[in-house]
Amino acid sequence: MRWLILTVALLFAGAARAGAQTDFSLLHPQPRQAYYRFMSAVYEPNAGQHIFLDSERPMHSAAGVINAFLREKGKDTLEVKLYEDADSLESGVFLGVRSAAVNRILAFMPDQFLEVTAEYPGPEGYVFDALPWRILISGSDEAGLFYGVDTFLKLLYSTPGWWGLEACRIVDRPEFPIRWFYHPTNVLVGGNITSAKTLWDRAIRSRLNGVHLADYKFTTISTQPRRYYDSLTALRDYARDRRLEIIPAVMPLGYSNSILSHNTNLASGLPVRGQKFVIEADTARLVPRIDVALVNGGFEQHNGDSFPGYLFIDSPGQLSFADTQVKHSGGTSIRFENFAQYSPQHGHGRVSYWTRVQPFTEYHVSGWVKTENLEPASSMNISVLSNAGYNLAFNDLSVPATADWRRDRGLEKNRFHL
Repeated sequence: MRWLILTVALLFAGAARAGAQTDFSLLHPQPRQAYYRFMSAVYEPNAGQHIFLDSERPMHSAAGVINAFLREKGKDTLEVKLYEDADSLESGVFLGVRSAAVNRILAFMPDQFLEVTAEYPGPEGYVFDALPWRILISGSDEAGLFYGVDTFLKLLYSTPGWWGLEACRIVDRPEFPIRWFYHPTNVLVGGNITSAKTLWDRAIRSRLNGVHLADYKFTTISTQPRRYYDSLTALRDYARDRRLEIIPAVMPLGYSNSILSHNTNLASGLPVRGQKFVIEADTARLVPRIDVALVNGGFEQHNGDSFPGYLFIDSPGQLSFADTQVKHSGGTSIRFENFAQYSPQHGHGRVSYWTRVQPFTEYHVSGWVKTENLEPASSMNISVLSNAGYNLAFNDLSVPATADWRRDRGLEKNRFHL
């Protein structure tokens, strides 16, 4: 019989929710605990109410957020007042951080007993308790209080036909203490500051508490104009007022040109061992050691369109050809064409050579190139791969689409270190 009575009660409760104005689905992320109290009356702010602040820790800024929201909605703001014991039965909004006054009011509620402390609901947690005549919001810390206020405002005037906030209780705290998002931008552009604030407000309303702010100019900040610092200050203050931590992206690893622009000597030197020098007076002159030779490096030896001495050359006779008419020196060059036809996926036209080298040694490689209607300009490249497949040489040759024989800057002295 008890089971039957409970079932009927739940069905009745479901029917009562059909015209609900308080919609927990509006809350993102969803709170850990939220339930309704089934009362016929609803709460709505009006000019006769107050916002009561704990006299021991008055959170005027939280009251300001509520009144700013009411002004935005075209509603009357609420007078702010420090709480006194005689106010416990007054109508209005009661705010506190681990507030003893709010906890005393909560203790008189017939719901399950709870007390807001530093441990409950926990860091950045809050209790939101709504009755038709008053709202209680208490946080375990300041961040929790503001999250509770945000929850309150998400439920107020949520639809054009909103007619009141139904009695309910919400207990919530974030699941993870670190909730950051990545925001790359250019702080020097004024419009980006406005868009950043808009984005950050959305993130805060989703309970994110840190922004990983990235701007390439952070590593050259000493060279930026005054307005750059003004924009950074504006963003810093905006985030601070909303308890959003800024984590700047600094000290880039890998592509470190911005750091090296201050002083190229900041780059770590690569070790070279066993290098010989000739000392003359006070000057040491390096003695090159040639222990690597590129066999058939001039492409003079060939059998038709095949060239001996190489690990492989892409598609001889289709994509690569021995050219005895157009050459830089000697009698032959290698010509690549028909990339789209024979290498449609990658556009490869490669010459691969394999040789043994000595560790802790710097090597130079160079070559002559002639182009005709080559696209894109970055097609030319010299790669030096290790046994593990790592690229040991980095360059940007940018050979013109059409150019006569040239030993390009990158081709002339392409260094790599082993």
